[in-house]
Amino acid sequence: MQGDEEADAAARVIQRMVRCHAARRFMQHIATSVYRKCYDDTSGLYYYCNLRTGDTAWDRPRVFSALVDAPFFSVDLLSAADEKSTPEVDGIVDALPIKTRKMQRDELARLRQEGLALIARRADAKASLEASQRKKVHQGRKAWEKRCLQQNEEARMERRRHVAAENKQLLQTLLDGTYKPQLGSIRDACMRGDVARVADLLQQGFSANAESAMGLTPLLAACSNGQLAVVQLLLDANADVDHRHVKPQMTQRTPYMEACERAECADLA
Repeated sequence: MQGDEEADAAARVIQRMVRCHAARRFMQHIATSVYRKCYDDTSGLYYYCNLRTGDTAWDRPRVFSALVDAPFFSVDLLSAADEKSTPEVDGIVDALPIKTRKMQRDELARLRQEGLALIARRADAKASLEASQRKKVHQGRKAWEKRCLQQNEEARMERRRHVAAENKQLLQTLLDGTYKPQLGSIRDACMRGDVARVADLLQQGFSANAESAMGLTPLLAACSNGQLAVVQLLLDANADVDHRHVKPQMTQRTPYMEACERAECADLA
């Protein structure tokens, strides 16, 4: 007895699911004859148009599923829909009378004409709106360009004031004698092998024997990294090869000894 009740309940559930599925398919079939998917050239997006009411919306109607969408608006598609006499739902062909099929074709033809007229009206309304607002758009663009130029000019003036203040401060420190050049820059340039930077710093008055607290000189930095061109430039600038601060207590090695261990030692001679 209990097994029969469970079988009846399962049969009712299956019948309800089949009816719901058939109803959903039928509703989608009706919706495909009412809704059309159109393309907007201005925004590059698609919108949905109801051919019966003339309403348009960006969102897809909920009657469509993820696998079934409204057909694109095309005269060829509507002509093909006119030639289709009977709808097919779940493989079941509804044999309609000839008069009913003729009424259906007339209705589709009317909807097609309404759709074409609606699209034409929308195009005319869009063109008239753009023509009427063209002056405001032009004025807004000019105001935006003027505001951008003004902001750029203000930023440029602020940078000029900042550079002028830095130059004034640098000149004042030079006049007061409190300017301390960054000696580490020439050592870094020698370590990297930047010949142009080293030559520029030497021309500005940087010493070729400027040592750090750890005893690193430009010549020692260049020799340790094998920068032959920088070593030759420093030697031309009378760099001391036997500086008192560059001989470690453990090794007693000079920059010249470091350079002689390189393969380019013949070039230094």
